[in-house]
Amino acid sequence: MIGVFSFFLACLLSITAFAFYLPTLENPTKKYSAIVNKIYYLAVVCTVVSAAFFLQAILADKFQYVYVLNHSSRSLGFWYKVSAFWAGQEGSFLLWFLLHGLLGAYFLKKDKMNRPTFLIYVLVQALLAVLLLAKNPFMLAPLQADGAGLNPLLQDFWMVIHPPVIFIGYVAFAVPFAYTLGNLLCSKPKNDWVRQALPWALFAWLSLGAGIFMGGYWAYKTLGWGGYWGWDPVENASLVPWLSGGALVHLLYLARTYSGAQRFAHFTAIITFSFILYGTFLTRSGVLSDFSVHAFSGDKSYSLLAGGIFIVIGLALALFLFRYRSLPTSEIPNKAASREFILAAGALLFYALALLVFIGMSTPFVSTLLGSPQNVSLTFYNHSILLPTAFVMLSLVFAPIYVWNGAQSIGRCRIRFVAAGTAFLLGVGLCLIYGLWQPLYIAIVGFSFAAVVTHLVEYRRISLAATVSHIGIAVMVSGIIFSSAAASVQEGVVFSEEKPVLNVYNRELSYEGAAMDEDHQQVQYHFALSGKPLVLLTKLTADGQVALKEPGILHEVSGDFYLADQNKNLTISFKPLIFLVGLGCILITIGSCLALIQEARK
Repeated sequence: MIGVFSFFLACLLSITAFAFYLPTLENPTKKYSAIVNKIYYLAVVCTVVSAAFFLQAILADKFQYVYVLNHSSRSLGFWYKVSAFWAGQEGSFLLWFLLHGLLGAYFLKKDKMNRPTFLIYVLVQALLAVLLLAKNPFMLAPLQADGAGLNPLLQDFWMVIHPPVIFIGYVAFAVPFAYTLGNLLCSKPKNDWVRQALPWALFAWLSLGAGIFMGGYWAYKTLGWGGYWGWDPVENASLVPWLSGGALVHLLYLARTYSGAQRFAHFTAIITFSFILYGTFLTRSGVLSDFSVHAFSGDKSYSLLAGGIFIVIGLALALFLFRYRSLPTSEIPNKAASREFILAAGALLFYALALLVFIGMSTPFVSTLLGSPQNVSLTFYNHSILLPTAFVMLSLVFAPIYVWNGAQSIGRCRIRFVAAGTAFLLGVGLCLIYGLWQPLYIAIVGFSFAAVVTHLVEYRRISLAATVSHIGIAVMVSGIIFSSAAASVQEGVVFSEEKPVLNVYNRELSYEGAAMDEDHQQVQYHFALSGKPLVLLTKLTADGQVALKEPGILHEVSGDFYLADQNKNLTISFKPLIFLVGLGCILITIGSCLALIQEARK
């Protein structure tokens, strides 16, 4: 009962705090603000208590709660029970609410936000509270001896940490959103919000990106279809704000030097968090249940979810338009051979990619409203993003060369372009070796190689963080092109007494037997490819039925050999240079960490 009482009290106090903060915009008396601050702190404390009791209910197998009954079981291991906390809609909303409240308490304690900014931050918390009241995680059910358990696909280390990292990114992106609208609520908008928002935009972009990378790796190693990104609408719901968040980071760097970027930066901060709210609506309202295997099913809270989210988005955009003319302006130098031009171009290209993915992601929803539900094909994404991606890679080639106002060292031009040209030709040659003949594929890979070289040659002209991040993006994009588009033939594998050893990819593949673990929960099927082990893993339910089949992967520098059991058909495929994808993701993460450290020291 304590957990249920704390839950409802946390939601009501969050809404009350927002209502009481509103008058403080006009009359922020010290006594009144202190009382409201205590209300907010009490709301956070109640949130922590309710979350602790919710976790305890899962760990203690209290199946009288509908959520615990649907997402946990007695046989689950400790960490999988912990991950059941955020496996469903109600639990994931509670996690988001908890993280948002804890960060808000930090801002309030450290006095890091002025009153208008904190009002906006509490508005988001009040919205989450309203949604949680409709998605109550403490609903009761008839007591049963055991629960349904966690989806076998989610019983993986990466899925234990992937959702919390994503939600940390969502919470962090609310901070630039709050600083932006808080600045617009001031009688005279100022420029210092950029300095305050930039570290949080970097942290949010880092966290959301890391979460996306983890999800991609989980899909690759667990699902058995040989890919790491399927352009699923729910996957795209996190990709779109990450792309627009990349634009936001670049625009904040630009706005710190040129006030002419203020308007664009304000809009981008608003639209990035709006993408998060819109993606939340798509994935949790049920409108994508017929188009995505990841989407939650809809229920009676559909209209409340839509109304709350779109009201917040509408108010934010209306405030931006109302105060648009009051924002500081100045001419941004438009010289193409300058760093400010490259920053602006990079932001626009990130926007273009985000818009294309947004269109594809929204097609099921919009077409459903029009009475003809349909989805875009994978070719829409694979073809439409190629041209903007090529321009992104081209902009990366020049990013380290030019400095502010277009100043550059003329004496090093020949070295730069000879090195970049050589790297470009190397990339082209590698494309031809791996059977890539499409001109845009070749251009993307060539520019990626050239970008890596120019950043290495000119590493002293830009920050170490930017160098590592940009190289990471170039490496990752090259890896995506090679692993997904280069010639890779999938072969069926059939063993028999006459053929105990098969020849695949000019290598010998042999089956060496199966072994079941002592708990009878999984079976390992052992294969060898040219003497190197390949192990297929089949997880079993308590009654011995197949719950999940994990592929066997042999990692090599040239690529991965991927052995999978798909509907009782054994197949093996080769994924060229796929390690570049992982290496690029790691470099992006490291570069983002370095940028965050640099900003924290200022």
